[in-house]
Amino acid sequence: EKRGGTFPLALDELSECIPHPDSGAEMEETIALSDALNRFLWKLPQQTRNIFIRRYFYMSSIAELTTDFSLKESTITMLLLRTRKKLKHFLQKEEFNL
Repeated sequence: EKRGGTFPLALDELSECIPHPDSGAEMEETIALSDALNRFLWKLPQQTRNIFIRRYFYMSSIAELTTDFSLKESTITMLLLRTRKKLKHFLQKEEFNL
């Protein structure tokens, strides 16, 4: 509930990168997607990975990230945008239907 305002926004940001769970994905596809996401995340620089995970797994707000990582809001926003684009490209190469 604390992050209720951040949760829908964060999921909306990822909607163009990650297939929707109601798209009829089978368990095997879900496991494959999870494996692909893990491989993608481990290839990222540590700070980028940490920011991405904090935003989309822990649902941290942009304001929290700017404080915790001592970066400007515009830097965080651009880093997340570029990382989402890389994720989308990576998943397309892995032949996931987006």
